[in-house]
Amino acid sequence: MLLAAAGASAILTIGYLIYVGRVLGPTEYAEFSAALSFVYFFAIVFSPLTPAIARVVARRATRGDEASVPALRRGVMRPLTGALAATALVLAWPMVGVSRFLNFSSSAPVMLAFATALIFTIVSADRGFLQGLFRFGAYNASLLVESIVRVVVGLAVLRLVSRSATGALVGFVAAVVIAEAVNAIVLRERRGDLTPGAVDWPELRRLVLPMMMLMIAAAACQNLDMIAVKRWFSPDFAGQYGAASALAKMFGVVFTPLYVLAGPLLTRHHERGEGIVGPAVGLAGVFAGLSSVGLFLLLYKGEEIMGLLFGTAYVEAAWLAAHLGAISILLHVALLLAQVFITYHDFRFLKLFAAAAIVQVIGLMAFHSTIREVLAALYGAQLILIFPLTWRLMKHARTPVQNPSI
Repeated sequence: MLLAAAGASAILTIGYLIYVGRVLGPTEYAEFSAALSFVYFFAIVFSPLTPAIARVVARRATRGDEASVPALRRGVMRPLTGALAATALVLAWPMVGVSRFLNFSSSAPVMLAFATALIFTIVSADRGFLQGLFRFGAYNASLLVESIVRVVVGLAVLRLVSRSATGALVGFVAAVVIAEAVNAIVLRERRGDLTPGAVDWPELRRLVLPMMMLMIAAAACQNLDMIAVKRWFSPDFAGQYGAASALAKMFGVVFTPLYVLAGPLLTRHHERGEGIVGPAVGLAGVFAGLSSVGLFLLLYKGEEIMGLLFGTAYVEAAWLAAHLGAISILLHVALLLAQVFITYHDFRFLKLFAAAAIVQVIGLMAFHSTIREVLAALYGAQLILIFPLTWRLMKHARTPVQNPSI
């Protein structure tokens, strides 16, 4: 069910991205895609709340301490909401400057993207509680509600109010607001079990801070290329690149449910004193195997797929979708394998992700005269990540099973 819900959610989202591309055309779609990169960037940066909370909650549930979870949620959500409100006030004006630097015709798309990302942080935190409690039915409902609202509101605004990047992004804001309302209603059912107690902040910090470092690197690797293309290439080509990037995101259909399962699943194995390298490699293998089907289609039928989905104005960028898909697969495999080190609380692997992000940033800043230079920077970053990470994982596989550290 988790795979089906995540797949349906991803298909709805990708379908909406495709529809927006057909309605707006390449130039306006460039603004939409670049603004959407900010949504993804900030959402990924703050996303460590989900697996961190899921791990803490799963650990407590496994130890028979599920009654403390409502108190934990209350203690997390109140300061989180305040911190996000302060972040919105501090960064609102800089976002206007960023929109001008990236040649946006209006700051509205960037501001809507920023609002979406901040609200999604709250959504992510509550989904962590649902995951940790293994309430995947409620988690699936949250995903589907978000996707459906995004499509329904987005289509209504585009058809009735404004055919623009700004109009297309309104659906994203509405979707996260309604999704969090659903999460809050589901979790509020547990208020009767509320018990006094403080949040174990040291435990959460030990998970959140290293994972946030990981996600900053991952967010840079996944989204800065679109921002760079928006800055240094023509609007039409940036729109075509955005369409290719949207097709590459189809691999999230497979990745997301496996990533959701990885944290609680590996934590449970670890708490039982069982090995976790094998299960993690198995998850990565399932992802790579299923993703290879989509990559094959992009390699050999890319122009037909691009023309059918986005229209003839985007066909020239079909070859880019295959490259961006391959790069996406490499990064997602690395993220799945990294769950082993996170479960063992061995965060030395973060240096590899940081190095990959730095290489990509420097590469994009120094080499952006042609799109092939951009792709070279992306491939280079992923190759210097995946090989050392795999080698370290092999070393872990040869060591005895570790006892739970927390």
